[in-house]
Amino acid sequence: MRLAGIIAAAVLAMGCHREPARLAGPPCRAGWSAAFGPDSAFRLCVPPGYEAGGRDVRAWVREGAEGLSTGIGIRLAAAPDDYNFPRSLEAWNLRRSCVDCSRAESLHVVIDSVGTHAVPSQTAILTGGEHDGPALFASWQVASGQWVLVQGWAASRAGLDTMRAMLRTVRVRGDSTPAARPAT
Repeated sequence: MRLAGIIAAAVLAMGCHREPARLAGPPCRAGWSAAFGPDSAFRLCVPPGYEAGGRDVRAWVREGAEGLSTGIGIRLAAAPDDYNFPRSLEAWNLRRSCVDCSRAESLHVVIDSVGTHAVPSQTAILTGGEHDGPALFASWQVASGQWVLVQGWAASRAGLDTMRAMLRTVRVRGDSTPAARPAT
């Protein structure tokens, strides 16, 4: 009898475990699909051909010709860490000296609408390091106090448009920051 009670309690406990609800967001454009971060902490839309990977930094990558890839990585963090995951391309240039660090050249900043946030997205051409080519960086703080850190890389400049389109679809669980009102 005692064993039956233990088994019944275990079955009830297993039934109470639920996967986190999927984070809702606006519909993805035709042909794109919704992708989710760990525990559905964030959501974004990705074009066809992108494969998910990574743990701490969740990434979606599409392999291209000659081994060149285009991808985007997203990380939620309590605070930015400018050495390991800089929140800006200027911070990338200011990293401690190293033998094979990239430099950000041809830097452009554009404000993208990401949910209710006006997010400065920075694009540049990285040279002299592990990734030579177009790159995107963006970061913003959400209502929960967490930072959303986004890094994208592309095989060509045209890939930056895809990265920015993906960036604009990011939604983060627990972010209920109201839209900023224009000054009157």
